[in-house]
Parts: sequence; structure tokens; C-alpha cells
Amino acid sequence: MKVYLSFLGTGNYIPCVYQRPGDANDSDVVKYVQTATRKKLAPDADRTLIFCTAEATRTHWTALCKEFHENGLPDPERVDVPNGSDMGQIWEIFQIVSDAVPEQAEIVFDPTHSFRSLPIIMTVLLNYLAVAKGTRLAG
Repeated sequence: MKVYLSFLGTGNYIPCVYQRPGDANDSDVVKYVQTATRKKLAPDADRTLIFCTAEATRTHWTALCKEFHENGLPDPERVDVPNGSDMGQIWEIFQIVSDAVPEQAEIVFDPTHSFRSLPIIMTVLLNYLAVAKGTRLAG
């Protein structure tokens, strides 16, 4: 099973074209990087897990789902996480992400716009999941 993972930020996403070095095909004009990376890097993903704080959900969730739909992508799954403002919340995020990722999953992770230290936490978590659940980072 291939799983796409990303964190939805709270910043000011603006419509743009996403490019990847060495890739001749740019993304369509989209507001959310998750739309571009899901289409380009994980077009065959079985699940799309978007981790959201309460503020990210309020600010961007509905618009992200609308953009996914407009781009022919399956509905993403929202996974609620705390802000990660203290060590307890960081461990809670670690557990939530770990619980959400199935065993033996092939993972495509997009760290773009991830909040604060979340990309570093995810690096550790992806290594943990490889050992504990037999996952593999595919992109």
C-alpha cells in the first residue's frame, strides 16, 4: 500500500506552479503544495493522510479538499494533531502519525510547509516506522 503524508500549514498559500529539478513537467497552477506533490510524486497512492492542527483545519482544510476534487484526486484523510508546542505534544504527534501509517506501507512524505520542527520529527519517525512496521520511504 502506498501512502502519501503531509502536514497542512497555517500560512498564506498562494496559487503557483511547483517545479522539481530535473523534471520537465511543472505542476498545474495550484494553491496547495499537497495537490502538486500528490499528483506528481504519488499519483498511485492508496491513501492520502494530511496531518492538521486545529488552526490549519479552520484555515485551509475545506479549500484543500476542494482543490483535490478539482484536480481529480481522491479525498484526503484529515488526521488531527496538536500544535507540538511542548514535549508531550511532540510525543503525541509521534504516536498519532505512527498509528495512522499501516504496516508495510510505501511512504511518500512531503515536508513542505510543515510547522516548526515537524520535518525533523518525521525524519526520526520514518526511520522508526521502517523498523517497527516494515515501511519504506518511496519519495
